[in-house]
Amino acid sequence: MLKMLNVAWIVVLFVVAVVMASFIWGLSTNRTSKVLAKGSDRLMEGKRLMEGKHISVKNDLQIHGIEVIAPSDARFEIELLRYVGSNESIISLTQAAKPFAFFIVNNSPKDIVGVSLRWGLKKSDGTSVEIPQSEANPGVLMGIKPIDPKLLGKTSLINRGDIRFFTYFKGLIDPHINFANMRVKNPSLSYSYRIDSNQMAIPAMNAENEKIVNNFANFSVSIDGIMFSDGVFVGSDQNFFFDALRGDIQARKDILASIIENKHLGKRNGEILDDVLSKTANISVDLAKSPSGHVTREEMFNSSYRSYLVNLRSDLLVKRSNTSDEYVVKQLESVQISDFVNLRKE
Repeated sequence: MLKMLNVAWIVVLFVVAVVMASFIWGLSTNRTSKVLAKGSDRLMEGKRLMEGKHISVKNDLQIHGIEVIAPSDARFEIELLRYVGSNESIISLTQAAKPFAFFIVNNSPKDIVGVSLRWGLKKSDGTSVEIPQSEANPGVLMGIKPIDPKLLGKTSLINRGDIRFFTYFKGLIDPHINFANMRVKNPSLSYSYRIDSNQMAIPAMNAENEKIVNNFANFSVSIDGIMFSDGVFVGSDQNFFFDALRGDIQARKDILASIIENKHLGKRNGEILDDVLSKTANISVDLAKSPSGHVTREEMFNSSYRSYLVNLRSDLLVKRSNTSDEYVVKQLESVQISDFVNLRKE
């Protein structure tokens, strides 16, 4: 009798558990559906705003193996699925960025370590606004190599034969897109999509879209410059991107030369680090302008040079507080002057 009662109670508890689980699952599914529905509504709003609008992607670098895939290209949707996978949240996010998004394909035999873009917004009266945008991963130009040999040739901005997504809304969605692409390339990567946070970017993009549509009649983006891993730069470079990269690299080279000189003088690691911190103190990073009001190439170089030193100083202070002076200096001198790549325009 007691056994029967126990079995009965087990059955009852099992049924209750199933009911509760179904209820919780229903709530979770309903909540997710509502989020996706809101995302869909926001996406439709973005499509309504941009209906009939097309962006012109200007690319004069085909001879160097640079190809673009615009939103109007039939390949765009196919490449988008390959790039970010089939996650509905990420797809809706990328769709909301259209038409201010496109792909750059690297068909050259060299890796790309830097890309410079110019977004053009033109009013009906002919006046226009040019907005520069750039992205770089120039470590290889400074002689820096991945610690893991398996990653050699795989850490550039756009590796040979690879593709990369670019958008006017870089700051709003880049982290989500980049993580999604990393997960596609590395399925074992531990990264959870956060649907709520992804979808929050859509209203911001719609608001920006509406502002652009109301104020401008034509939209374009041009490939202003490409920096290859061998130091060759191609493009018109209206953004002075070449000079900005040159400033970063020269600053790193000068610091390394200073460390080598102090080593030859027999200074200890603590003294060497003190010298670097002293040389990088009280540096202004304001971008000075010429009397004409326009930034020159020299001013861009100087600004990037100073900015690199300021950022290096902040990084060294953090590292010094957590590790030994010997370790910090060893990291700074992990490359040789001869490892630096000579930058040149073609």
